[in-house]
Amino acid sequence: MLHKLLHKSLKHIVKRGNSYYLRVRVPTHLVEYLNRREITKTLKTSDPEIAQVRADMLLSQLKMQFSTLEQQLHLNSLNILPHDISPFRVQTVPQPVVKEIPSASTEIIAIEESNNDVEGLLISLCIKEYKTSLHKQDLTIKTINDYVLAPGILLEFSGDVVMCTLTKKDFVDFKKALMSYPANRKKKAAYKDKTFTELMEMDIPEHMLIDVRTFNKYITRLSQFLNYCVAHDHIDINHATGLHIRTNKKKKKTGRTRYTKHDLTRMFATTVYINHSYTQTFQFWLPLIGLYTGGRLAELCQLTVNDIYSVDGVFIIDINEDNGKVKNDNSIRKVPVHSHLIELGFLHFVNGQEDQLFNVQRNSIGDFAQPSKWFGEYRKKLGLFNLKPKKDFHSFRHTLLHELKQKKVPILLRKAIAGHGDGDLTEEVYAEEYEPAVLQEEIEKICFRKELESIRGWIHED
Repeated sequence: MLHKLLHKSLKHIVKRGNSYYLRVRVPTHLVEYLNRREITKTLKTSDPEIAQVRADMLLSQLKMQFSTLEQQLHLNSLNILPHDISPFRVQTVPQPVVKEIPSASTEIIAIEESNNDVEGLLISLCIKEYKTSLHKQDLTIKTINDYVLAPGILLEFSGDVVMCTLTKKDFVDFKKALMSYPANRKKKAAYKDKTFTELMEMDIPEHMLIDVRTFNKYITRLSQFLNYCVAHDHIDINHATGLHIRTNKKKKKTGRTRYTKHDLTRMFATTVYINHSYTQTFQFWLPLIGLYTGGRLAELCQLTVNDIYSVDGVFIIDINEDNGKVKNDNSIRKVPVHSHLIELGFLHFVNGQEDQLFNVQRNSIGDFAQPSKWFGEYRKKLGLFNLKPKKDFHSFRHTLLHELKQKKVPILLRKAIAGHGDGDLTEEVYAEEYEPAVLQEEIEKICFRKELESIRGWIHED
């Protein structure tokens, strides 16, 4: 049904066999100069959404050339253009008149007869088409924006030129320019309103530039975009190949680090935990659950009451994709509720909720911005902000895994708790997941009671 509705809504497009074609009627007053009543052009695709993107581009070119032809006719004093005629009304083709044909008519005919319509897409339209294909993969808006960020920077750098006109030298020049690109550009007041050219003219301090890891990520994303363009005949070759920066330095594990015991003592000894001076319950519980489960912020924010239940006498937190997305298939897991969380009143809290565990919603790009912003402000007050390596909500995950390792918990069990892939075919294909009782025994080996001793347990408020 959706496909039929989409098909009916396509403008200036017809389907012949498995392929879509652009079909545009020539304005009546221009027919004799083009010697045709309509322009028909293959869009070289069986996908209706991609067909519309390509049709929009070609239609824009045709309308521009129609307008140019009208102007040329007027300048040539061939005043035959009735202003009250519909631009798409069909009339019989008159006998060709021997006149000097304006150059625009040649351009219009060339658009129809050219075989290079797909290869001739502008960069902006290639990005639009690529973005359409990403939407079909059921990706979050945030992920899609991440994929098209680097192509967008390329568009700023080169201007909206035809994609296939870019050469290897253009991409080498782009690499040089990207090495001077500021980190977090859209978040920095000094850079967010600047054009790419203006940014390249600025003397940006080295510590404010993107690092090698981010640079290589951008090149990877750009390469993925170019691979798409190659696959869809927009270009012949991926010129981003070989642009990554190679380094002999040992790859850093992460840009984050764990919280120290001193950090935890300070974090859980504020009025939020002593006097319950929070405005939302997530402010009390999310850091605690993150610390004892290693759960990612989004994984915990989307939990519901039904995700907390008992299996063979062990209460577990079921991290799944029923109420949202998880990072990958390995992220789907069942983590035992630590006894300290139960002592602090976690199960009483759960019983007091109706559906969603926390009253938080995703924003337009799929993030839980409210708790993320709150925790950033909370860390700032504690002096745990803008550190290198940084400490954020994900650092709870690092803290848990560090403690499990110090307690000599086997790596397979640590991965099961954290939701990391094992990489072993036998384990992943044939072995079933660990029973909650097995994981509970391991997770109970860690304890933060001393660091969290200032906390006043949960009191249910009606």
